[in-house]
Amino acid sequence: MTVKLYEVLINQEILYVEEIDRLNACPESLTFWGDEKLNGWLYLAGEPGSADWNLARMVGEPLRALPFIGQLNRKDLHLLVAESNLHDFKKWINAGSILWFASENDALAAKMPTRVEGYEFRQRFNSRAGRYFPIVGPEIYAFSSGQIAGLVKTVRETQKFIEVYIEVEVSRRGQGLGLVLLQRMVEMVHKLGKTLTYALNDDNQASLALAKRAGLQPFNLLFRLLPPGD
Repeated sequence: MTVKLYEVLINQEILYVEEIDRLNACPESLTFWGDEKLNGWLYLAGEPGSADWNLARMVGEPLRALPFIGQLNRKDLHLLVAESNLHDFKKWINAGSILWFASENDALAAKMPTRVEGYEFRQRFNSRAGRYFPIVGPEIYAFSSGQIAGLVKTVRETQKFIEVYIEVEVSRRGQGLGLVLLQRMVEMVHKLGKTLTYALNDDNQASLALAKRAGLQPFNLLFRLLPPGD
């Protein structure tokens, strides 16, 4: 089943980066509930001890997938649903949306700053084998006086895409450090022949502004729904 599921997801690779990454690195963290033609729900268990949600994504044709929703464990469950399917979940609680951005414009990226005075930047690759393809895992760290002031690293990776996480120490924000970290990561990812993706909650104004300043382009929007009564 995992091989067939991988083939289905890879046809829409940019939309299923996390799911493909998990199939490649840790397939036991996914469960599929649906029919033999892979119309149904893909359940992604949150990592124990982390703040990750238990997620479920619809796969295949919505009309054939919807009947299988009753098989999902609703405990701490968050559905990620496209706007076009919201009418099927009127009783569920809308907890906001998640917006994905991608790096596409090399010409614009080349004009972005790559340094911030007073900081040293170091990069590395956290490489490992995968079930379907090797993981490269680029990471960049910003140092000031020997201490890490900010970082950007790979959180999910597929054959063509790398999803990143970025963090800057609170006291270092407002200096353009996040923009430089993201710009440097875009360059690293493009040199690998891949596209950078970046996901953020729609109410995270700082991250939204950063993505736009870096020239990233929005490509996907999913609404996060909680079971009725939560």
